[in-house]
Amino acid sequence: MAESDAEVLKEKAKEAIDTYSSELFDLNRCIWQNPELGFNEIYAHDQLTEYLAARGFDVTPHYTLDTAFRAETGEDGGLTVGLICEYDALPEVGHACGHNLIAESGVAAALGLKIALEAVNQKPKLKIVVFGTPAEEGGGGKILMINNGCFKGVDFCMMVHPSPVDMLKPTILARDKVTVTYKGHASHAAAFPWEGVNALDAAVMAYNSISVLRQQMKPTWRVHGIITEGGVKPNIIPDRTQLKYYLRAPTVEELDLLRQKVTSCFEAAATATGCKVFAEWGAMRYEDLVSNDTLAELYKANAESLGVTFICADFSASTDMGNVSHEVPSIHPVYAIDTTAPNHSHAFTTATITEKANERTLIASKAMAMTAIDVLCNSDLIEKETNENHVRYHRNTNFSYFLRPSADTSRPAKRTSMEEILKQKAKEAIDSYSDELYGLSKRIWEKPELNFQEKYAHDQLTEYLAARGFDVTPHYTLDTAFRAETGEDGGLTVGLICEYDALPEVGHACGHNLIAESGVAAAVGLKIALEAVNQKPKVKIVVFGTPAEEGGGGKILMINNGCFKGVDFCLMVHPCPYDVLKPSFLALENVIVNYKGHAAHAAAFPWEGINALDAAVMAYNNVSMLRQQMKPTWRVHGIISEGGVKPNIIPEQTKLRYTIRAPTSEEVKVLRQKVTSCFEAAATATGCELSLEWGSTRYANVITNPTLADLYQANAETFGIILDSVKPEGQGSTDMGNVSHIVPSTHVLYSIGSTAVNHSHAFTAAAITEVAHQKTLIASKAMAMTAIDVVCKPELMEKVKNDFAKSHATSS
Repeated sequence: MAESDAEVLKEKAKEAIDTYSSELFDLNRCIWQNPELGFNEIYAHDQLTEYLAARGFDVTPHYTLDTAFRAETGEDGGLTVGLICEYDALPEVGHACGHNLIAESGVAAALGLKIALEAVNQKPKLKIVVFGTPAEEGGGGKILMINNGCFKGVDFCMMVHPSPVDMLKPTILARDKVTVTYKGHASHAAAFPWEGVNALDAAVMAYNSISVLRQQMKPTWRVHGIITEGGVKPNIIPDRTQLKYYLRAPTVEELDLLRQKVTSCFEAAATATGCKVFAEWGAMRYEDLVSNDTLAELYKANAESLGVTFICADFSASTDMGNVSHEVPSIHPVYAIDTTAPNHSHAFTTATITEKANERTLIASKAMAMTAIDVLCNSDLIEKETNENHVRYHRNTNFSYFLRPSADTSRPAKRTSMEEILKQKAKEAIDSYSDELYGLSKRIWEKPELNFQEKYAHDQLTEYLAARGFDVTPHYTLDTAFRAETGEDGGLTVGLICEYDALPEVGHACGHNLIAESGVAAAVGLKIALEAVNQKPKVKIVVFGTPAEEGGGGKILMINNGCFKGVDFCLMVHPCPYDVLKPSFLALENVIVNYKGHAAHAAAFPWEGINALDAAVMAYNNVSMLRQQMKPTWRVHGIISEGGVKPNIIPEQTKLRYTIRAPTSEEVKVLRQKVTSCFEAAATATGCELSLEWGSTRYANVITNPTLADLYQANAETFGIILDSVKPEGQGSTDMGNVSHIVPSTHVLYSIGSTAVNHSHAFTAAAITEVAHQKTLIASKAMAMTAIDVVCKPELMEKVKNDFAKSHATSS
């Protein structure tokens, strides 16, 4: 065809696109208003295929992939031009890469070409194919379509991409993605940190190693990532963490070299921390994009005729269109949509639905249609571009160090016969209900429930106690708390504590199923013993079901609700790898640390972003450095609970959860100031905004009542139990500490016959064994016998009160 014929076709194509401008804008808006992630673009697929079918295209929906399509028109026997539509969105930021506009541009160019060719009599043979390609944002939809043979028979492909700038040949990098998993060993982060192998240390070390590597990286290389799993709970040493990284370079060969360097960073972190590392590399590698010079020059001439001025600028991204460009001669110009906002930001999302963005998209669509007409009308051009693409670019415990108690343990005086009778009957009663109690513990263990969600455990415990004659108040001021009482008013009131919440992922790794069993067992033993004698002291036995010890502060809420008023003393025991009479439990505060930055495309416009993950990692490292100046009795430990959304979006929101502990509330205040400085420094260094959410439920240190403790020790020793009197190095926290500040209390640790440490999978397994059950019954008997001592000897209660007054004065 003559040059004049090409001009006629171009004019008609432009007029046709303008004619359908309003409809095309509506189509674009529909997709924008319903953002869908990769391979889930059902609505966009349906909108596009229905629109194209209505305009006379022969549509194949679900074309080899569920949300891909092919829409064609024209004649066989001539050239076949491919026009690309993309329509997947990004998590949280929606159409922040403007794929709603890419979908519109492919449809508009195809429609303009179709109408132009139908308007002339003597027209060249041409088949126009619109390819609906899903999951460009990391899913590699086009790669799958290449593998399925979708681009066979296509002579050349074109697509355009919205951006803050107009560039003819943007740098589109080859890209690999990798998921890196570190596996360590869980442990209680305050009590037994040395027993853990910290997978978050490995993840953060890998992140920092890559940051250090950047000094030696070529300017054209890109490595960026997020932490997708940063731990489960601040007081569990993370035994699994995961990072997701993207690696980019100008060629596949350079990408292979970069991959080796980054792999060394991952392996070094594993070596340093003792973790195991597993790297899962993506199966679909994005190749660098080869812009066909002939097509690009034609596009440039047509775009400039429409008023576009191209610039050279820094723009480095990746796309599966790169893979297409290695199969078919292709171009991928980027066009400005009248915004300075970078791709992958909220501001860019807003910009992509404006009237101005629609106008710019129609201009780019016209330039594509006009470029296709140029090639169609000049057979020499197709030879040139095909040869160019082929020649230039084708390539195919040991706890023996604990101290023993001193000889002076202030043993109680010789017990009366009433004491002996009651104690014997309490022991016999607990033994007689052994199987039932073990069954109760097993049922709770088999259905672990997180804090404030312990409905099954609550129901099991209240039903059991009610069946044993206790007056039960379920949902006692809290949904999963309860109070079960028996006995007489007018005498002492003894409180026995049940805990029953579990931990995320590791279940009953703190043995709260056993604590629940121990409180019930001691109460049943006491009840039956007192009911078996005629002349008995007046006593009320109260079992407190206290939810959410693991971070929720259930007992603190119950204190605030007045639940412990009128109680003379409280007893509880806690399973552990060893027996300790007066363990040290630290005061505790929790804090949620929020960093807010600014999202941007991590490869194309990283300088436009403010990286909230940099702030989070810096805060983590700052706290790590602080530890050299921390007292040995202080504890600070945390996780990164939100580490970013997608590797190619600069994270604009991250979150850390930290727990701060010290022997007293006063020391916690000092430590809090130091840790706050670490968080603030990271915000200052990165330019992020910082907000801190300090927990409202502060755990107090446990004040062990000496008289109650000595009585418990004497009773436990009758079963052959030797308790360490002083605290071991392991130091945790509990809301039982808050109870101990308002009621004389003990919180004895007892061995369950395992060296596994609390908050580990091994401890979970140990907490359901027959040995653990038998050890729990012994501890339950010792509690019941201690209560009998105090009930039968009023002078002991006076001593308990005096001790409490002294310790309370000292602690305050």
